[in-house]
Amino acid sequence: MRQVFRKIPVYTGDVSGVCSALFELGGMVVMHDPSGCNSTYNTHDEIRWYDHDSLIFLSGLNDTDAMLGNDEKLIRDITEAARIYSPSFIAIANSPIPYIVGMDFDAITRIIEKETGIPSFYISTNGMHDYTRGAGLAFLQIAKRFAGVFAEPESEIVQRNNNEREIKKYKEKDRKDFSDDKNRTGSGKIRVNLLGMTPLDFYAPSTEQSLRKKLASAGIEIVSNWAMDQDMVSDGRDSSSSISPISTDRNLTEDRTEAEELVHAPKGGAESSADTPENGFSGHSNDNRYNQQLSDICRSASADVNLLLSSTGLPAAEYMKERFGIPFVAGIPACGTEELYFEAVRTAAETGENQFPFRERKAAAADGPDEKKLPVCLIGEPVVMTSLAASVQTLTGVPTHVFGMTEEGRGEPAGSCLFLGGNDFAPAGEEELNAQLRNITGQNEGDASVLHAAESEIGVIADPCYEDAVPQGYKIIRLPHLAFSGRIFLREIPDLMDESVVSRLQSFLSGRDRDNGEKNPARN
Repeated sequence: MRQVFRKIPVYTGDVSGVCSALFELGGMVVMHDPSGCNSTYNTHDEIRWYDHDSLIFLSGLNDTDAMLGNDEKLIRDITEAARIYSPSFIAIANSPIPYIVGMDFDAITRIIEKETGIPSFYISTNGMHDYTRGAGLAFLQIAKRFAGVFAEPESEIVQRNNNEREIKKYKEKDRKDFSDDKNRTGSGKIRVNLLGMTPLDFYAPSTEQSLRKKLASAGIEIVSNWAMDQDMVSDGRDSSSSISPISTDRNLTEDRTEAEELVHAPKGGAESSADTPENGFSGHSNDNRYNQQLSDICRSASADVNLLLSSTGLPAAEYMKERFGIPFVAGIPACGTEELYFEAVRTAAETGENQFPFRERKAAAADGPDEKKLPVCLIGEPVVMTSLAASVQTLTGVPTHVFGMTEEGRGEPAGSCLFLGGNDFAPAGEEELNAQLRNITGQNEGDASVLHAAESEIGVIADPCYEDAVPQGYKIIRLPHLAFSGRIFLREIPDLMDESVVSRLQSFLSGRDRDNGEKNPARN
């Protein structure tokens, strides 16, 4: 029972991770579930619902259908919805019930794709994993179906004679392996894809803009964003002040060949029902932002490097490394780490090898960390937290330990994680986390009276909900995480790449603002 969370919440589930990853791409996501998964997702995990809709549906699975099957009903409902809304793709995810009874979702999606002519795929979820697993599988399917496919308008929007609706057609261009082409644009700039960017890890509205500015200052060009336009995050901003999308002029027309349609017009065409909305589904598959994001992803194989901003992008990054020879760099350019980070990007582009600039952080500071100083512990998603650890270590010289709590990237032996170094940990639950924190300070398990001489000075950078999982004497530095505490501390979530984040941490560590930490009562 050591993997059971008794005092702290669990991370957002895999089904919500799927929906979050695909929210802005113009597709239709169907949760095959009675009702609970959808209400959990839009109540706790998705903040874009405030101002923007998305084609996310619930199948309404009932007891009879779960026991006896009735796959035809699911296929019929999805096919009819697809004919009405004309999504760019159809994705099906499921809760534990269909997983247990063993529904053949691969066969169902093949039937749906044949019936509708729309790319359809299954994302294997079961409600027993966290959001990094679900979002990772969703991005992997997008990579398999769309990465390396160039989508350009075949013609202007076609107006039906009966004036029922407009249908935009696309052509599928051939997949091309760019692995041997080191200068894909002729511009000399390094071109990158942003993988693993969702509000679950990057809620602050200024995050994407901060990242774009840093990349632009380093002479790096963005090909595609997987998959969050920060204008979609509700924060009361004037959307007219946002940074414009990257230009669609990719200089990629020379290698294009004749091919088939990528997104077919749904069957029914002019014979569609009279209550079909004109122009399809307004604000979704026909919204320029959605079309632009998926179109950019179709061009993503032209990038030199994938920036793996969170572990949710790992499966897609590994697939694109194998398929297109594109290496990835794991981490974010947090304050103070930009030089090291962009050096890793250049190294990846030159060598074709994956880079983990913040896994072993001794090189993050000019003189290395000061081992005499008390360490700082960081708990959360490992890619982001190792980046912030490097930022703290670079700017303060304080040694750091990262506790990676999410699933994606874990491997064998147990307790290991692709993104973590020798001074880091990947605990399986809150009891292991507590025990490993005690080991750092020399506490014996169950003996709260034996404390490190200056244990109260040790800071833990984590979501406030972790307060009940850390031993006595630790100081919590509040860094809320939407995927962990939901909307409870939403207004406290900072821009993780902004200077103010590190300034707050430095203030705590220097003792100028110790009120930001809270001392926990003794726990057995």
